[in-house]
Amino acid sequence: MKITKSQIESLESCTTASQWGEACDAIKAASESKVCYPDDWWEKVVESGLMDRVASRWGGGSSISAATFSKVVHGTNLREVT
Repeated sequence: MKITKSQIESLESCTTASQWGEACDAIKAASESKVCYPDDWWEKVVESGLMDRVASRWGGGSSISAATFSKVVHGTNLREVT
């Protein structure tokens, strides 16, 4: 499956991170697997600069980061990193 023009437009119209998340969830839900992005997602959304351009509206970007990470060893929470 390829990303559609209307899906690109839905991403372009986002003004908040939560709108972006909802648009991405809808695109994944419309895919054949229901959990993966279309085959051309990286090229059309990330490499094209669309993600950075749109996410800059709320101070975001295309970098991947972990918001919270917890490590559990033998049932003991050692620490939480944010």
